Amino acid sequence: MRWFTFITILIIITVVNAANALNFIAVGPLNVRPDLLIITLVFFAVNSNSRDAIIASFLIGFAVDCSTTAPMGLYMICFGVTGAIASRMKREWFEEMIVSRFVIIFVISIAIHALAALIAPLNQDGNGTESINFLCLQSLYTALAGALLWYLFAAAAPIFGIERSRT
Repeated sequence: MRWFTFITILIIITVVNAANALNFIAVGPLNVRPDLLIITLVFFAVNSNSRDAIIASFLIGFAVDCSTTAPMGLYMICFGVTGAIASRMKREWFEEMIVSRFVIIFVISIAIHALAALIAPLNQDGNGTESINFLCLQSLYTALAGALLWYLFAAAAPIFGIERSRT
């Protein structure tokens, strides 16, 4: 993995995700937007070797922590654990059909939010203000966008030092 390139792209994606740059594709009264960092997590967790995938997952979680008002470390743990599990998935599951990518990204997005909801009450602040409806809709939108953006990530994989996927 080319870490300098990865961190540079991660910073760009984090700024786009946090700076409301995706408002032009927001849907509904809840202003639901896809979470590009979850898509990034799934792509790198599946396509990198286990060591790089786990490091990348924690770095992506740290980027989420830095760009939200959530307690520091909450999403680093959630993304790290979920990324470690996702890194054990078979790469072929993502290369078969776009529907399998959609389902797996949706499940991972829900898992991250569920894990964060379980850990957040342990914090004294209790910053769990997002509704379940919003999180489910965001997970659906993220999965849809992720299934389509997978091709862009696959084309850019050599930039990160990742063997190009067949997709």
